[in-house]
Amino acid sequence: MNKDPIFSKEKELTKMFDAISYKYDLINHILSFGIDFLWRRKAVHLLSQMTVKKKKY
Repeated sequence: MNKDPIFSKEKELTKMFDAISYKYDLINHILSFGIDFLWRRKAVHLLSQMTVKKKKY
């Protein structure tokens, strides 16, 4: 077992995030009044365009 304090802190943060992450998307959707779906779609679209441009070169 690793007793490194940095490793221990990282593991603690991972456990904490895992405990709350399943609710993150729902809360983000509620607090943004659904706008999060729009910017996610826009981000995916822009990233796909970047990928297409890279393949041409």
